[in-house]
Amino acid sequence: MASVETNHTAKILVVDDDPDIRTLLRLVLMSSGFHVTLAEDGDQAIRRVAEDLPDLVLCDILMPNLDGYETLAALRSNPSSRGLPVLIISARGESQAVKRALDAGANGYFVKPFETRDLVAEIRRLLSVRAVIS
Repeated sequence: MASVETNHTAKILVVDDDPDIRTLLRLVLMSSGFHVTLAEDGDQAIRRVAEDLPDLVLCDILMPNLDGYETLAALRSNPSSRGLPVLIISARGESQAVKRALDAGANGYFVKPFETRDLVAEIRRLLSVRAVIS
């Protein structure tokens, strides 16, 4: 499948406190043609977004320091990242956790464990929608 980005390789920021999840997602996304940066928590994610705005963020909910909800709120409150697509990836699958994330502005929610091909397909969909809007 061709890249949805015509001018550059899409940059994905993966935010998760679990090093195994970060490594897995980095490998899956890189093999799908994306450029990947990593963050261990919400504080680090916000710094990474300020340094080099990614095209999309994958963010866990349960993390030390700033959790995923707080990270999402910080991204949505900043004019430069307000429209940045954010997909939540979490072990929390209960409906209130999903609703809270979507109400806070998440563009989607994947419950761990998930099918990586489904995640990549959703990333491509969100990036193509964003490219059409831009």
